[in-house]
Amino acid sequence: MLLNVALHGLEEAAGVRYRTDGCHAGEAVAGCPIAVRYADDMIALCHSQEQAQQVKARLAEH
Repeated sequence: MLLNVALHGLEEAAGVRYRTDGCHAGEAVAGCPIAVRYADDMIALCHSQEQAQQVKARLAEH
């Protein structure tokens, strides 16, 4: 559980954005990366290699 707490905030740092209104609230905004957390791991699903490199750079700063 402590490692999951440590991962909290990395979605925002990776640039993941969610819709906040309407019937699509909670869905990822089109074009942004998607983060999947499981136990003490996180993966970022990106739409291009360039986006993956940007996410990697942003996460390296944190």
